[in-house]
Amino acid sequence: MRNTFAISLCALLGLTACQHTPPLPTPVVDEGLVFACSFDSLEEIEHVLANRGANPIKGRLVEGKRGNALLIEGRPESFVAYLPADEVNERVGCIEFWAQLRDPTSRFSWMEKCNPSFFRMNNGYRTYGMGIAGNNSIGWSGLHGWADGQMCATSWYFDKVHTSYESILGQDSHAWHHYALVWDLDGIGDLVRNDERQTMAIYVDGKLHCSIDYKENERLHPPGDPATAKNAHLPLRLVFLSPQSNSHPNSFLMDEFKIWNFAKTTFDLD
Repeated sequence: MRNTFAISLCALLGLTACQHTPPLPTPVVDEGLVFACSFDSLEEIEHVLANRGANPIKGRLVEGKRGNALLIEGRPESFVAYLPADEVNERVGCIEFWAQLRDPTSRFSWMEKCNPSFFRMNNGYRTYGMGIAGNNSIGWSGLHGWADGQMCATSWYFDKVHTSYESILGQDSHAWHHYALVWDLDGIGDLVRNDERQTMAIYVDGKLHCSIDYKENERLHPPGDPATAKNAHLPLRLVFLSPQSNSHPNSFLMDEFKIWNFAKTTFDLD
């Protein structure tokens, strides 16, 4: 039986734990790992979020890809934490996670915004995120992501071909998929497109999904831009967003969320 501490913690966080509640794991320090949460237990989440100005989590733990996962559904935001700006490398990094869509059979309008938006992280100067949309308000469709002013997506919205989750993720869109947002302003490994080294890319299940070169996307806020530079030192606000669509919001499960300070392109998919 869980002790009094675990029960009171559950009430504090507003979480409902499933029967699988493993003990708090012994921390393992991986070189280059900046932030990680596996959502295996309430105790682990509390430990990870300690001293990060986090809000109480509005969600519940259910069976996940590995152990438990965080179910994100409805509104408001299900997860909020703050990361020091210098903790996330501005020039190079990787954000990876496992996610499972709960209602991937629904079709959506090619004008529809993020449904879902897996995560966002910003401080008014730097912005990172990933989601699925018919149109993300600036002309991108399908699975799309952004990293400090760089953006890439499955296709342009006027193609009007990515209006179902199957068209983006395949027939197994209902299954667990591994996602990774990777950036390196000096170029990601040997990734080249149109004779230009790629500085941002999205990987799905370990395979390159999309990338974009520098010519197609100038940085939105270059270093030193006076309009936003005043925010450069502020903590990065990390959120796992509830679906933004009002027509058929698509809840999802989030598991094994990690941030690295190098352009990681090989992943543990077991």
